[in-house]
Amino acid sequence: MHSAVSISLNELMEVGLKSKHISFLPNQKTKSILSGRHSSKLRGRGMDFLELKNYVQGDNVRNIDWKASMRSQKTYVRVFSEEKDRSVYIVLSQQSNMFFGSRGSFKSVQAAKLASVALHAVMKNGDRVGAVLYDDEEILQFKAAKGKKSAMHFLQELSRLNSNLTQRSQKPNSKMLNRAMDFLMTQVKHDDLIILIGDGSGLDDDSRHKITLLSQHNDIIGAIVYDDMERKLPDEGSLLFQNFNEFINVNSSDKSFQDNYSALSVEKVNKYKNLSLLHKIPLLEINTNEDVILQLQRQLGTLRATR
Repeated sequence: MHSAVSISLNELMEVGLKSKHISFLPNQKTKSILSGRHSSKLRGRGMDFLELKNYVQGDNVRNIDWKASMRSQKTYVRVFSEEKDRSVYIVLSQQSNMFFGSRGSFKSVQAAKLASVALHAVMKNGDRVGAVLYDDEEILQFKAAKGKKSAMHFLQELSRLNSNLTQRSQKPNSKMLNRAMDFLMTQVKHDDLIILIGDGSGLDDDSRHKITLLSQHNDIIGAIVYDDMERKLPDEGSLLFQNFNEFINVNSSDKSFQDNYSALSVEKVNKYKNLSLLHKIPLLEINTNEDVILQLQRQLGTLRATR
């Protein structure tokens, strides 16, 4: 099977190892979509309570522990230390609607590559990695953990679901994103990072509500994977499309049809963009016709000029 249609475990590992200059940490360069110039800066790792100590002039009064101070009749302040790691959750769609690509790679392949890059970038920083991987029938849940063993398990299952797309013809299940969000609601705590990867399908009032709740105390990065033909059809007259066992012939030169087609595409993308703007969630846009690493480097502000 061609790597543009289906991706193997070895290929996933290979692209993941190219994540050297990719980072999802806060305090990015001003050109980065993760910087304050484009959206709210990521919180970074949380703070762990370390100890109580006697208040001295210059201590932050907001850290005074009033209960302890009242009990002892002395003023105490809480001392915190930055957590050495945090949990990062990758949420990835491998649904049948992702099995499409007019040029370059299929959306499902680009999304899988992006997930592998994110996985390796997170592991490089010493954070725990959890994941939710789903197609139209299965939902696989991975609790946050460290180590190559759990990462390898995730990549193996990702490769399996990706290859299954070439053999199945089930219709998209619009409820799978909500099921993925349900798992996150039970796992995510405070100051964790969630990376949502898909094409915008399945986003409804329920999933928007869950994303809203999660964004209140955690960081979220959205990544929407798209094909150029989804946004604008080429003006080439009669085009034949296949949807599972159904075929449809359209006239791509018809202006009215083109306008309606583009409007539906814009509406789908705008659901993600409006949610992104509302909660200051950075939104990466990954197309099927260009290298994933290059697109990430450009949007994260780490693309180096070549001579």
